[in-house]
Amino acid sequence: MSIYTKQIEEIEQLHKAYLDLRENTPEFQRDGEECKAYHAWYDAAYVFFSSVEVLRESKDYSIFKKAPKDGNCFVLEHIYNSISASYKVLMKQATEIESVAASGPKSNLLPTWPFETNDIHRRVFISYSWDSDAHMAWVLRLCQDLRVKGVDAILDQAMRKGKDLIDFMDKGIEHAHRVLIIGTPNYKRKSEEEKGGVKYEQNIIKASLLHGIGSDRYIPILREGDFPGSFPAIISTKGGYDMRIDTDYQEHLTSLVHEIYDIPIIELNPIGAIPDFAQPETMEDKPVHVNENDSYITLVKRYLSSPEYNISFSDLITKMANEAFQKIMEKANYDIPLNRNVFAFYTDWHHEAVKDLMDAAILTAQWGSTQQVEQFGQVLCKLSMKPFVDGAVERVGSELLHGIGAQLLFNAVGIACVKFEKFGSLEKILSLSIPTPHFRSVSYREPLMQVLGEQYWSNSTLNQIFGANFYYPWSMWLKDNVMPHFKPLAVAESDLDSLYFIWEQLKSLAFGYIWRNKPERQYFPTGLFLRYRIELRRYIISDEPYTAFYVNSEKLKGEWPPIKQGMFGGDYAQYQNLVKQAEEFYKSFAR
Repeated sequence: MSIYTKQIEEIEQLHKAYLDLRENTPEFQRDGEECKAYHAWYDAAYVFFSSVEVLRESKDYSIFKKAPKDGNCFVLEHIYNSISASYKVLMKQATEIESVAASGPKSNLLPTWPFETNDIHRRVFISYSWDSDAHMAWVLRLCQDLRVKGVDAILDQAMRKGKDLIDFMDKGIEHAHRVLIIGTPNYKRKSEEEKGGVKYEQNIIKASLLHGIGSDRYIPILREGDFPGSFPAIISTKGGYDMRIDTDYQEHLTSLVHEIYDIPIIELNPIGAIPDFAQPETMEDKPVHVNENDSYITLVKRYLSSPEYNISFSDLITKMANEAFQKIMEKANYDIPLNRNVFAFYTDWHHEAVKDLMDAAILTAQWGSTQQVEQFGQVLCKLSMKPFVDGAVERVGSELLHGIGAQLLFNAVGIACVKFEKFGSLEKILSLSIPTPHFRSVSYREPLMQVLGEQYWSNSTLNQIFGANFYYPWSMWLKDNVMPHFKPLAVAESDLDSLYFIWEQLKSLAFGYIWRNKPERQYFPTGLFLRYRIELRRYIISDEPYTAFYVNSEKLKGEWPPIKQGMFGGDYAQYQNLVKQAEEFYKSFAR
């Protein structure tokens, strides 16, 4: 047995004893015994690390040493989680020192500087920008965690003094098996400047990509912002990892290590032989069957082509809704602070969940029956549901993130119904109520319009999240995330603006309509349509679609399509009175 073997084994035994006690003790029975086990482990590890000069020079030793010493078992668990990565690194280093001491003379194999290894370990260079102390600490943590998992990861924070930075970057990228690119808006900005470390690294990366040299070596990791806004164009189109949400860190870390070592997490079965009935010579004059590789949108188009597919259409939309709901529930953890990264992550996640439903709703409004359009009302109710979980912790404001997917689909349905004049179906959808438990209440059934028809956060909160100063940030966010789905239907971009603002004002009036008999609760949501119509009046644009739509209400009265098809009770006088109330409200509260 060599110099450190016994100490390492004893410390690991104490470590295991603490973790076993922590993990196997019921929550209500956790007490001082767990605290004693923690201190026995920590004190032994601290004394050992302090006795080894090489370890004392490590940044991980500094992190481990500075850990708070006091607290109950729950506080100590939090402290442990903050230092466990450093503990693993220090123990790994101690084991390596022990291994070298036990093996005698070193091998003649020299590592490829700046990496420590040239054997079977994969080498990784991390390219990032020094945005802030917090960002640098996060990147360093990623580097350290990769090293714990057997990856020879390096970054410039750990470069030894006296070494040449340019040489470090040149050789680091040249000899790396993979290059991780940590994307932030600041990283992209620095990559576009004329000089600097990020720019130098990007020049090397761009040259190899343009020449087709190892294009799979570069792995984008999104930390802030979005992919187009956080990476140079040549990188932003590559598949990468979205690591903006810290609760998903360990899951992404595991996937990343698998990718670095070219080991897939999911092994696909080998492809079998083509079945006999599908052989080319047997497929002539056969009826068309559903191909399992058909996209949902392909199936929606097929099922809308004939009434004989009504049941298949209904089953398909139900399946799509259930899958969207399950995807939303995968990230239904709202014990998190509401900030720009969190909001952007949930927007992307929910949009991914409902994007096919949004396109299906547009197609259905264009080609489907009223019954098929109205099925989307039930889908909206489904997506608004949030099963009650006893003991679940949610932060005020963050729990409303659960409604993003439903909000996107709701507005897509509304705009599609306006576009294709399905106002009768729209009225039936808006008249629905959402049962409990939903994301706005676990106790009360509420009108769909009350749950989905207004913005979830104040303008000041949204501007703080977006880092902006918009008049109507909610309205702008909705427009940016919904209207791209309507681009194939538009001749010009201005057509999309008009369509969106027609719907936004109609939605505002429909929201006010549900409180028509309760003046004390009268409310009309505001939005960009208020500023849009000011511009139209300023330049006297009377033939623009938005203006024409609402002018026609005065001309056609009861024959105006929304009124004729049953909106606002099918009563023009009632609609006219509602408009007057709305205009008074807009004067008082519009920005």
